[in-house]
Amino acid sequence: MSFRLMFGCLLALVGVCACGGVSKFDRPGLGNDTAGSNSGGAGNAGRGGDARAGSASGGQSAGGVGAGGVGAGGDGAATCAKFVDAAPQSALVVIVNDTLAPIYIGPRMQTCGPLPLFGVRDASNAVVVEPDSCGSPCQSWLAGEPIGGCNSICLPSEVTKLAAGERITIPWSALYRFDTQLPRACDASQLAGEGVPSCSVAKRVEPGSYSFYAAAGSEYACDDNPAGCGECVPGAKGGCVLRNAIVTGADHNAQMLVQLDPGYGISGSAGNANMSGEPLPVELVFRRTF
Repeated sequence: MSFRLMFGCLLALVGVCACGGVSKFDRPGLGNDTAGSNSGGAGNAGRGGDARAGSASGGQSAGGVGAGGVGAGGDGAATCAKFVDAAPQSALVVIVNDTLAPIYIGPRMQTCGPLPLFGVRDASNAVVVEPDSCGSPCQSWLAGEPIGGCNSICLPSEVTKLAAGERITIPWSALYRFDTQLPRACDASQLAGEGVPSCSVAKRVEPGSYSFYAAAGSEYACDDNPAGCGECVPGAKGGCVLRNAIVTGADHNAQMLVQLDPGYGISGSAGNANMSGEPLPVELVFRRTF
């Protein structure tokens, strides 16, 4: 073999060695603009690392919220989980008419839709505000589909009639509304832009001392509605409902101070109350005045 041929083979061998190693399709440590790499290096979180999950298996995860909800990396999942609505509790409130005549529970002026038949205050005398069906739950932002608000249609007000000696049983979720701001890392929708969404979380009422109260009137009126109030429609748990009505006449009031505990179906954030039957009801009794 000639010297020229041997030198050419040597150059070819060196070229093969130089071209080996890392392929341009296997560069380590590269994520993308929506999620971290599934195999190599540190995940490159999209939008500065505060809106998308990091690597699924390789390298470090950036945490936060992925396109499908709460991310699992770092402390992101634990932080965002605090904004998930709590499950309702199994509590009951019973309103009793112990007077000798019908009473009417509801608003004394026209409202858009029905109002709660009773209210609750905690040991500090602060009103326990129920979750708002027209509000913006943080949970919907976590899911990437924020909701909020109600339509502009004003539904007729309602008045509940309780005959003498009658009672009505009302399931109570024992939840209250906590207004807050959701961290940007938990906003899967990213619709808030550079800001943070204002939203609410449904939290469980904790065991403790609470005051329940309700107000009623001795009469009702149809608030000059041409259609009138119509028939009083029987309720599933007692009483009957008059639509387009407001409460009038003399005031009646009922109040009860209760130490809520698992016996009443209230276990708070500690978990579910283990009960073999129905919880004890909180009774609000409108009593006769003589």
